Amino acid sequence: MPHVISSFPHRQSAHCESGVASNLLTHHGLPLSEAMAFGIGSGLFFAYLPFVRINHLPLTTFRSAPGRIIRRVAKRLGVGMAFRTFRDAANGMAELDRLLAGGVPVGAQTGVYWLPYFPPALRFHFNAHNLVVCGKEGDSYRISDPVIGEPVLCGAADLKRARFARGPLAPNGKLYFLTNVPKAVDPAPAIREAIREVCLLMTRIPIPLIGVRGMRYLAGQVASWPARLGSGERFFIWATSSGCRRKSAPGEEDSASSTRRSSRNPRRSWTIAASSMFRNG
Repeated sequence: MPHVISSFPHRQSAHCESGVASNLLTHHGLPLSEAMAFGIGSGLFFAYLPFVRINHLPLTTFRSAPGRIIRRVAKRLGVGMAFRTFRDAANGMAELDRLLAGGVPVGAQTGVYWLPYFPPALRFHFNAHNLVVCGKEGDSYRISDPVIGEPVLCGAADLKRARFARGPLAPNGKLYFLTNVPKAVDPAPAIREAIREVCLLMTRIPIPLIGVRGMRYLAGQVASWPARLGSGERFFIWATSSGCRRKSAPGEEDSASSTRRSSRNPRRSWTIAASSMFRNG
């Protein structure tokens, strides 16, 4: 028997985790934009960890660790939320079916690579992608994935594989759902607490790879790449947290190299060039 939560509001968003938080809260009567969920969850963060490799690339992150945004939003707004993980995949799928039969939309952590509705060119091994399962039709699940324009169907075998993907940040079948939502919430205290935390994380951690210090360190590293790689090489700027990439086309002068030659402060110009690439990637 199909179980579809037709009232679930699917809205596309910039980030999967804050998008899921926003859509779940809105469904339960607490309208919240994705941007506000990202902010209240202190999503803004920066770290450059060259000794940690994901997909053979140094970890560069522009947001907080996976799972923290949702937990912070729930805590700061006084929302009850349950989290569950599973050792056995069959038990994990059975629990998902039980919740859906009760009309509960369920957030899930998955591995992007195993989700068949993603275009092949966009699949990569990242195991902290969040989505909402909002129904089951036959042997397929209805998925509200906040990075996709419309709800999609995903076969049970594919979703099972994505939920129990192995490797870094393995989801272990993680599910989460709201248990209670206050009738009225004053967001001001939550916003103030979130701002204070972001300022602390970005400016007060005495580690040169995190926050503003991390940005300066990475800028210095990028400035040295032409000397180490040769000015004729094509340069790649990778942001593993968002999967963006940019390279100069054949015959096209690399924009960062051009900026570097035209500036008296190569470190500053490389920072600007790298930021531009990240924004446009």
